[in-house]
Parts: sequence; structure tokens; C-alpha cells
Amino acid sequence: MRGYLRAAALFLCTISTAQAGAWLQAPGHGQFIAQATYFTSNKYYDRAGNQSSQARYSKYEFMPYLEYGLFKNLTIGGTASLQYDRQGGLDNAGLADPEIFARTSLYKDDVQVVSLQPLAKFRSAFERSGTPRGGSNSTDLELSLLYGRNLKLLSTHDYLDLSVGYRYRSTDLNNQFHADAALGLQATPSLQIIPAIRTIFAQKMSNGVAFSQNGNQDYDLIKLELGARYQLSQRQALGLNLFSHVDGRQTGNGTGVTLSVAQQF
Repeated sequence: MRGYLRAAALFLCTISTAQAGAWLQAPGHGQFIAQATYFTSNKYYDRAGNQSSQARYSKYEFMPYLEYGLFKNLTIGGTASLQYDRQGGLDNAGLADPEIFARTSLYKDDVQVVSLQPLAKFRSAFERSGTPRGGSNSTDLELSLLYGRNLKLLSTHDYLDLSVGYRYRSTDLNNQFHADAALGLQATPSLQIIPAIRTIFAQKMSNGVAFSQNGNQDYDLIKLELGARYQLSQRQALGLNLFSHVDGRQTGNGTGVTLSVAQQF
């Protein structure tokens, strides 16, 4: 059963950027994930949630992710995003939203686990301060409650992954709430299908701030994902994730794709 729980942790780590689920890594073990993402949008959601047109925006992103079991009840990790952004003949590049985190379990049995995860995000750094760009200049602190449960739907390797959290954002940005849900379904012995929904809501919107492709603003976002994970070997997996921004305020309305390679060690 413990081996199964560790396998579930590997499944979760491949579904989305910096989303590792509630499971912990075993002491002295961990995994590295390399993710490449393309996102594009020619519309955005304004402050009222209505769609408006904008010049085509494209973002190319490479995000390495690492987590490691430091102790039996403590997993640590981090990630950062190398980005290239382009819109309306302008481009920009930089390091967006580097993060470090720690995860500890509050409760665990053979079927489920409840974990707590504090996280710190640091200031982004881009070649130019203007648009287009991703990432914010704020230093953020976040605390999330994570829940993972083994299910038996298509197979005994199915799972449910839930998380809720609150993020404090420095500078003049308002704090955020987030809530995520993912369902892992083992379609074949090597292939897993992972639908997910991820949401972010600003505690409030700053007055008089017009939308731009700039990470330094308040926003709401509802994102739908459909992921697939193919197990190459006991320790290696490939991932494909399609996603769409289906609703929000002060954020782009677009679609994207993420390719990932995961290596467990």
C-alpha cells in the first residue's frame, strides 16, 4: 500500500505546474519534472468578467520542478519559470515567480492523506519592466490545505486530489484565495487521464487598474485542464496537459498546452 501511495504522488506531480498533491516523498527520495508550456490569447476578461479583444499574446515557458523527502513527514521543493512573452510586436523575457515550499502530513491512513503546505514566492525579474510580461514583483506567502484520496473507479490506482489555500501578496496587490480539484483515472496500465479545475480569486480588485499582459495586477481565474500521463518505466513518465481559461476578471482568455518529463529518484 505504501508503494501505491508513492506512485500516486508521482501521478499528481505530473498534472500541473507546481501542483504536487497531498502525498509526501519518502525520506531520501524525490523527483524532478521538466515542463514546457505554450499559451496564447487574443481576448481578455475585463473587471466585470466580460470578454474584450486584444492583440495576440503568446507565452513560451520552461519550468523545472523539484521536490525531495527530507524527513519522513517533511517534503521540500521549489520551482521557477523561464518565460518569453510576445504581443503586438513587443517581446520580453525573464524569470517569473520562483517559489519554494514545504509539505507535512497532518493525517494519513491507507486510503487518504491530509497535508499542510506553506509556500514562499519571490520577486520576478524581466529584461523590461513594461508589457508583455508574466510574473509579479511581489513577494508572496501562501498556506494551503491539501487532501488526497485513493479511489477505485476504473482501477485501484485512481485518485482524488483537492487543495484550498490563501496567499498574502506584498506591494499594492491584494491577497488571493485558491481552490483546485483533480481526478486521476487509470485508463490502461501505462496511461492515466487527469481532468482538473483550478481557481484563483482576488480578495478584492484594485480600483481604476486597466487590464494589461502584466503579472502585477489583481485577477480572478477559472482554468479547466485535461491531462494525460504515460508511464515509460517505474521511475520515468511523460505528461501532456491541455488547458483553457474559461472565466475570470482582469486576466487573459486563452488556451495552452504543457509537455512534461518526470524522473523519480
